[in-house]
Amino acid sequence: MMNSKRFNMNIRLISFFVGILCAVSLFADNNPEGARQGAMGGTGVTTKDVWGIYHNQATLAYLKNPTMGFFYENRFLNAIGDEGFAFVIPTEKSGVFGLNVNYLGVQTYSDMKVGLAYALALSPKFSLGMQLDYFHSQYGHIYDRTNDFLPEVG
Repeated sequence: MMNSKRFNMNIRLISFFVGILCAVSLFADNNPEGARQGAMGGTGVTTKDVWGIYHNQATLAYLKNPTMGFFYENRFLNAIGDEGFAFVIPTEKSGVFGLNVNYLGVQTYSDMKVGLAYALALSPKFSLGMQLDYFHSQYGHIYDRTNDFLPEVG
């Protein structure tokens, strides 16, 4: 009986931490790149197009042709511009490679993200994707700049 209670407590604890991890990762990027993803409220984890490089890199594995896309959005009455670029190139045997660049900002504040992605279809319904991102943030001329690297898995 004691082992059953301990097992249930461990399951609850693991579920709690997995839930927190998922909630944090779901809100890591608030830029809905792509017109279709923007129209769907920023969701795009299942759409199989070039903008999957921003939302779920694993969906890139199903692209058959080299694809490029540009994105631009004005926010707050033209005060902040959000610009995006994505390019993916499939190979016959090695998977799909991609590059994306995103810039959001004005003269006193800016965020830039550059990502290199790779995706591989393991079966017709299962694929794996990963990306290495470089982030650069600048807060005016007085404050410090930050540079970070972050991996993504989809």
